[in-house]
Amino acid sequence: MSGNSTNITVSLKLNSRQYKAKDKQILTFALSNNSNQSVSLLKWHTPLEGILNDMFWVKREEEATDYLGKMVKRAAPKPEDYLTLEPKESVSTDFDISEVYDISKSGNYTVEFDSRLLDVGTEEPKVLSKRLAETGESTIQRLTSKAEFKLLEDRTPKQSKGIALKWSEQLSAAAEKTDFRSCTTAQQNQLNDALREAERIAKDAQGYLRDINPNARYVQWFGNFEAGNYNKIVSDFDKIVDAIVNKSITFNCSMEGCQEGTFAYVYPTQPYEIHLCSSFWNANLTGTDSRGGTIVHELSHFNVVAVLFGKPVSLILQSLGYLTVNWSLV
Repeated sequence: MSGNSTNITVSLKLNSRQYKAKDKQILTFALSNNSNQSVSLLKWHTPLEGILNDMFWVKREEEATDYLGKMVKRAAPKPEDYLTLEPKESVSTDFDISEVYDISKSGNYTVEFDSRLLDVGTEEPKVLSKRLAETGESTIQRLTSKAEFKLLEDRTPKQSKGIALKWSEQLSAAAEKTDFRSCTTAQQNQLNDALREAERIAKDAQGYLRDINPNARYVQWFGNFEAGNYNKIVSDFDKIVDAIVNKSITFNCSMEGCQEGTFAYVYPTQPYEIHLCSSFWNANLTGTDSRGGTIVHELSHFNVVAVLFGKPVSLILQSLGYLTVNWSLV
C-alpha cells in the first residue's frame, strides 16, 4: 500500500506473510518521486540512512511493541544528508525488522510507517540544508504505508518490561553513581558539570509543568488540555529528575557508533547509558542544544523513564530555549 501525497510516496513490502521463529523478516522500504521534476529530501527518519530512531508503529493484535534500536540527537543537516530523486525515480532499502522491534510473541502483526519527511523540495540539497540550518524553515511532508504478517510461533524475547535482558542484572546491581567509559579526566569533569546543568534544566521544566496554566503554556505545547496526558508528562519529567539525581548514569565516550553531526545516542532498552559524540563536546554547557540539555533529552528516550519518549519532552525543552526544533524532536 502506498501513502497519499502529491510528489513522494512510500511503500512497505515484506518478503513473506507468515514467519517461523527462525525466519528473518525482511522489509523493503521504498520511496518514489511521482512528479515530473527532481525532488530532494532529507533522509533522516527513514531507513534510507539506516535505523537511527523509532520510525515505525509495530503492533501485535493492536498492542504496540517496543523499539530496540538507537535514538539519535543530531546537529543541523548537511547536503550529504539529502537524497535527490529524478522524475519517476524510486529508491529502496531492505532490513530485518525483527532486529529493531520486539517481535517475539506469536500472533498477527502490522507494520506501519506513519512519519514525516522533515525537509523536501525541488531545490538542490545545499540550498535546502542551508535554509533549514539558518532559519529552521522546512517543507514537511507526511507519508504513510502499512504491511501485515503473522508470526506462527514464539521467539526467545530480547527484553522484559522494556529493558534488554542483558541489562537487567546490571541495572538491579548498579550503585547510584555516575559511571564513565573511555572518558578522559577532562571529559569526566565536563560531564559532571553537564549533569548538574541537566538537573537544573529538568527541574526548571518540571516547575513550569507543575505551575502550568492549562489555557496557556500546555495548549501552546500540546493542544487541548487533557488531564491524563498532562499527568503522564508530569510523571515523565519526575522520572527524568529522579534519573539524574538518584540513578547510575553511564556516559560512554568511546565514540563508537557515532556519525558526523551527532550529539549523542541511546538505546531505549538499555538504561541509563548515554553514548556521546563529537557535537556534544563542541556544544556549550547551557543554552540551546547544550551539553546539559542533551543529557535531559537523551534520558527521555529510555523506556523506564519516559514512555512517551522524546517528543513531548523535546517540545517543552524547545519552548524553554534548551533545544532547537525540527531535527531535534526525536
